[in-house]
Amino acid sequence: MRAIEEHQVDAVIGSRLLKAEGMPFVRRVYNRIGNVLTYVLFGIWTTDSQSGFRAFTRAGAERLELKTNRMEVSSEFLKEIHDKKISFCEIPCSVTYTDYSLSKGQSFSVGVITAMKLILRRLMN
Repeated sequence: MRAIEEHQVDAVIGSRLLKAEGMPFVRRVYNRIGNVLTYVLFGIWTTDSQSGFRAFTRAGAERLELKTNRMEVSSEFLKEIHDKKISFCEIPCSVTYTDYSLSKGQSFSVGVITAMKLILRRLMN
């Protein structure tokens, strides 16, 4: 919330890749693929398109019109930020990976399914 005030924006995205310390190589690769796909489909670049660490002002949140769920919602947040011209910034965040946390999240097959849903979302727009 401090970043919202300091940068005077309506959204903040926590980026694990501004300081990728401790992030497994495969996760960094998958994340970069997600960043490129998000940019190609929705025209917005970010260093961590799959971040679940985000904050919005009330004004920013009220403008969002999310239509997806599951993993693709991370990219849809960015689509909405771009389309609604919601001001945003990225701040570094860190994450501690454990065996349990590494067993969750994006696998290659989940990534392919997520990509297909994002492509469909773009085509339906």
